[in-house]
Amino acid sequence: MTKEAQKDDEAFNGIAEEKGISILSVTRKEWDEISGGGVHQGVVAVTEPFKMETIGDILEKVDSEDSSAVLLLDGITDPQNLGSILRSAEIFGVSGVVIPKARTAALSPAVWKSSAGAIGHMLIAKANLIDAANRLKKNGFWLIGAEGDDGEDINGFEWPKKSAIVLGSEGSGLTRLVKKECDFLVSIPMVGKIASLNVSVSGGIILHDYLRKTGGAKK
Repeated sequence: MTKEAQKDDEAFNGIAEEKGISILSVTRKEWDEISGGGVHQGVVAVTEPFKMETIGDILEKVDSEDSSAVLLLDGITDPQNLGSILRSAEIFGVSGVVIPKARTAALSPAVWKSSAGAIGHMLIAKANLIDAANRLKKNGFWLIGAEGDDGEDINGFEWPKKSAIVLGSEGSGLTRLVKKECDFLVSIPMVGKIASLNVSVSGGIILHDYLRKTGGAKK
């Protein structure tokens, strides 16, 4: 250890002692085990289990909002994609997120990390997507699905102030039953040779377009 590192270590220990915080020295192997094998970069937080909300909780929140976007995720199974989508959802003011009971990545440490902590600021409900879509529509929302082939060009699309936006899996897109429930389908115009965007990138573009055109929910 260098002299500078030793000074930093002593300063850290002094602050911890002042705050009444105990310090336990562990080996790198023990550190890896505590993190569950994740890429922890020397930082691990132990928290209470994440509290899942209900559709009712989300509807209660949006009831007083003139403009609201609720995000429904139809089969996002990659943890990095799920975390990135949740990060964009928080940044662009999404009022709540609905994930299905099956065919979805768990809210694992990898998802927390890729969301940059956004999960902790979001209302997230786990529910049957068809049931969730119908409840949202009964409460004034329009269901808009992101569809690469059949959708209306997003540049000219006028977002309803209350929009329930559905993102499908990167491989197969929206499932048939969920797509059938959609009031509108939108797509992002592309001019390159690659067939599609990553779903988390698409989600960010779509959510920004909604916020830009409607102003989003007032936080």
